[in-house]
Amino acid sequence: MKTKILSLILILLTLLTHAQEKENIFPEGDINLVQNMEFGKNTKWAELTATENPISKKALNKLGSFAIADDGKIYLLNLLKNDLSVFDKNGSFIKVLNTDIRDKAYLNSDLRARPKISGILDNKYLVIEIYDRIRLYHLDGTFYKTIVLDYAINNHVVPLSDDLVAISTWIPYKNAKPRNIILLKNIVSEKEHQIMSVEIAPYEKYTIAKIKTTTAKGSFTQAYGMTFPYSRASYIMQKFNNDQLVVGCTQDNFLTVFSKEGRKTKTIDLNINRIKISDDTKGEFITNVKKNLEKITSSKNMKIEKITQNIDDIEFPEYMPYFHSMHIDSDDNILVFLYTENEPKMTAKIYKTTGNNSQELETISTFISPDIKLRINASENRLYFRKNSIFGLENGGSENSPNLRLIQLNY
Repeated sequence: MKTKILSLILILLTLLTHAQEKENIFPEGDINLVQNMEFGKNTKWAELTATENPISKKALNKLGSFAIADDGKIYLLNLLKNDLSVFDKNGSFIKVLNTDIRDKAYLNSDLRARPKISGILDNKYLVIEIYDRIRLYHLDGTFYKTIVLDYAINNHVVPLSDDLVAISTWIPYKNAKPRNIILLKNIVSEKEHQIMSVEIAPYEKYTIAKIKTTTAKGSFTQAYGMTFPYSRASYIMQKFNNDQLVVGCTQDNFLTVFSKEGRKTKTIDLNINRIKISDDTKGEFITNVKKNLEKITSSKNMKIEKITQNIDDIEFPEYMPYFHSMHIDSDDNILVFLYTENEPKMTAKIYKTTGNNSQELETISTFISPDIKLRINASENRLYFRKNSIFGLENGGSENSPNLRLIQLNY
């Protein structure tokens, strides 16, 4: 299995189509993605989103997020300039709404404090998550309120309806043992309740080394270890059927649907055959770990404080997770993206749902356009599915003068 799968940097694919053609909306075989070159054609992306500070393209992946409102307007949060802008449905720039998005309490903090747009709640509020707090803005960019949490957000917040959001956290919740917790929270009353709680393995099981980094503002120590898909299970949430919540665990072969009251309404069997992790894949991962640690050793501002386990004795799971990401299109078809050993293609299973019933559709392979590279990651809002289209964020410019731009892909 190639390095691209291990790092989860996947070249984009597509799926969606018209609601009125639901019986045959997902053709079998390759689907050709075509970039809409008219989308955002007159928008000066470099001027709007560029920065003079050099930054790697890898770091740039975390510096933008966006959401699309019911009327088609696109709200882009750009951390290169720390501003929030709005565009029309054709990608034309309308205006900058706010130039002070980042929470002042975290201006000089670490990467966990980088805000990102979670989505739009009740077609009234932009929901922005920042580590252990949620900031809410009206759609005109004016600030509404900050909700401070007593736990850190894991992966993402999902806006539902009627002032409710779903939150995932994996650190100890209110001094309990480490568990993955999913909660529903009312943004007005700020009351919350758990709807799911699963015990998780401690960090130590996956930690390979402790790394100390020194900067002009001080030093900090972080754990370096096995990353997804080899480490702990990942929980993915998506809004479904206007106000319900779909939750999937990458180590489970099913999805669970919750009502907005937190009641389980059904499960959807995925029927996925997992890929067994080969010895070659394990060897490639171990080789890359050793190379990374060698780079750290030669770094001026980083050093290895402690090796916590023998690298050659790393314990791998027998199989890859059942899936790596899950999205829901505008017709409530559930799209589950799977691992594959046959790059550059990627496989998706599609589940069509009607009322309380679900029906698995055919597994398809999708065409991967060689000139479009977008990150598919459940924890980052860098992809947005609409009818006939996928909207995404592209890394434009160069390393010395990076910028972000929105793109639309049709088929």
